[in-house]
Amino acid sequence: MSEIYDAKLRSDRILLDLVGDKWTILVFGSLCDNGGRRRFNAIRRDIPGISQKSLTQCLRRLERNGLLQRHVYTSAGGIAVQYAFTELGYTLDDPVGALLAWTAANTGAVRRSQAEFDRSHRMDDAA
Repeated sequence: MSEIYDAKLRSDRILLDLVGDKWTILVFGSLCDNGGRRRFNAIRRDIPGISQKSLTQCLRRLERNGLLQRHVYTSAGGIAVQYAFTELGYTLDDPVGALLAWTAANTGAVRRSQAEFDRSHRMDDAA
């Protein structure tokens, strides 16, 4: 990484923290897989293990930072909340897609490395 990017990234750490958060990439993946729009409960179903509170907090952070817009719809059936990428949010489609593709392609190799590491360190701990 060049020195210019390194200094800039240190000063813009909040943005890296936002996209590097535990749930953000998975929320982006849900939206990317569905045309950039998704209702709250559909996002929640797409992400195993996320609580309503965690999803709400994540979506609010993304909305606050200009990456998502929140739309509330009322109908005879009640209220529905949908989230959609903003113009700025759409700029993350390629990098997030690349990260998700890399993850899918390399999950097996990472899991094998984890297993090997765990095996070798169990032996070290036993000694």
